[in-house]
Amino acid sequence: MEKQQFITYAESFLEHSTSMEMLCAADKKMENPILYLNEAARDFLQHGGVPTIHIPRGSDASVLLGQSIHFFHTNPERERNVFVALADGTIVQYDNMLKLGAWLLIPATRPFTTMGMWWPSTPLGGTIPTHR
Repeated sequence: MEKQQFITYAESFLEHSTSMEMLCAADKKMENPILYLNEAARDFLQHGGVPTIHIPRGSDASVLLGQSIHFFHTNPERERNVFVALADGTIVQYDNMLKLGAWLLIPATRPFTTMGMWWPSTPLGGTIPTHR
């Protein structure tokens, strides 16, 4: 499955989910560029959900597409190691809890498959239920 086909496929069932969904690629350097942000994730990021992330006023959160997911991480190397373990099957899911201002984020990160087939770069997906 080509990259754009994959994104279109993912968008078809993730776009209107009420949980925040982010997909990134498990590239060889493990920079993990962001491939997709659903509507809930874009809204959260655009409206100050994460105080440390500065998206230019009037810009769409999609400006983050192609940027490393580690932009969000205080310890990128630790997270890269988790992503390597997810991509190579050492672990099947990584759960975490993050307190950001008034928000509690509970991301569940896992490798993403389509129809039982691994996408060539093994995308990683994060479902992030939010609680305030």
